[in-house]
Amino acid sequence: MAANPLPASRTLDDMRGTAGGLVAGLAASWTMDRFQTAVIPLFQPSGPQHGDKTPAPEKAANAVARLVSGHDVDKRERPAAGSAVHYLVGGLSGAAYGLLAERYRPASMGGGALFGIASATLIDQIAVPLTGLARPPWQYSLRTHVYAYVSHVVFGMVTEAVRRSLRGTPGKQDYTPLPLEEAALPFALGMANGQRTMTPPAITSLAAATGALKLDGSKLAFMAHPLTAALFVAGAAAEYYVDVQPGTPDRTSAMGLGGRMAGAALSAAVIARPEQRRNAAVIGAAGAVAGALIGYRVRAFASRALGRDLPVGVAEDVLCLAGAVAITGFVTLKRRREARERRREAAKAARLTASARLQAQRTDHLPGEH
Repeated sequence: MAANPLPASRTLDDMRGTAGGLVAGLAASWTMDRFQTAVIPLFQPSGPQHGDKTPAPEKAANAVARLVSGHDVDKRERPAAGSAVHYLVGGLSGAAYGLLAERYRPASMGGGALFGIASATLIDQIAVPLTGLARPPWQYSLRTHVYAYVSHVVFGMVTEAVRRSLRGTPGKQDYTPLPLEEAALPFALGMANGQRTMTPPAITSLAAATGALKLDGSKLAFMAHPLTAALFVAGAAAEYYVDVQPGTPDRTSAMGLGGRMAGAALSAAVIARPEQRRNAAVIGAAGAVAGALIGYRVRAFASRALGRDLPVGVAEDVLCLAGAVAITGFVTLKRRREARERRREAAKAARLTASARLQAQRTDHLPGEH
């Protein structure tokens, strides 16, 4: 006899848990990267002491490129390719953890520290050496192992913190699963923000200033002020000009990426429902990281193929603007439709109440028995 399929609600929860874990893994990968940069002087004051001049993610990216195209990754592009592998592994690890934590609460023990230790053991200590991307574990110094495990504990705890902010704790009364659509829209807007820092904030602020998005009484009410919208629009226009000029800062630098994450968090919170703004901000920031890294690679490839950067930059401007307008417009139309439905339901309830009151009055006027 065939096994019964999973209930629809369980399947949706699994999907949401996996999506939440993916977003959490991307955010934790970025945090881990920043953490490692900060503590390298503490753990490896003279650089990598284990003799590996090329990081494992770059080796992995080069191996994949050689397998697919038969050519090595250009030396100038290897850091970006390695970064892409780093985020890919982090995102997939987070997705697997999100699904596991959705089904088995003990998986999140230690606030994600257990997950971080497991990741360091399974990936760094076992999988990477077995694939030939690194030396056997016993050929590395104790300081290097401590560095790896501490970094992965940070990765695990950030993954759990972001996952829990998105999914809550199953079994508790305050557990409110985040609808898939409510996660997809902030992530998509964040990806647009990964291309341009000012465009999504400008579009969402314009929508709020015109009353299309309601922010009254919230901490984001300043986004609905006409002056705020004007400043963001001016900033977006200036960014379009600066972006195609020589010497423009790299979007994947700490400052460039940080600005995009901040803009994405703000824009995503504006389009979210009041009770989901914090979650949307986190998802939007993760989307900005993904959008910035993907956009950087696509633009570099397209510019080399065309031999010119200006047409590619303009096309990117158009895509970012169109995406931000489309997402904000969709949310605006959806909120208006929901408001109409609420008014219709309220009017229907009022008619039913009036009808019931009238019926009661008629009943009261009927002659009673003597």
